Amino acid sequence: MDSWRIKGRRLLAGGVSDTISKRVSWLFWGILGIASVLLVSVAMIAGSSATGSNGDKAPRGQADREVPPGMAWIPGGAFLMGTNDKESFPNERPAHLVHVRSVGSETSPAK
Repeated sequence: MDSWRIKGRRLLAGGVSDTISKRVSWLFWGILGIASVLLVSVAMIAGSSATGSNGDKAPRGQADREVPPGMAWIPGGAFLMGTNDKESFPNERPAHLVHVRSVGSETSPAK
């Protein structure tokens, strides 16, 4: 029979594999849990309410508005500003979501 004695306790060979399989099971479920949290986070960030800064369509509630001649309507939106790169300048960190309001602007250059 495969067994060992340590300080009066008898350990079967199967006890070692049970411990390893429990650790592997905890590791698997831990990684699965972390992956699901990341997936939900990405889905919330890139959800339908987030708009890009260069989208083709204006965001909801910001349809093309009537602006006076010589002016252009610039729709607002949200974009990711900054970076998390460690080699970037300190004033560029951290990356964060910025919301910009809609604005009307003249089309001719300022003098």
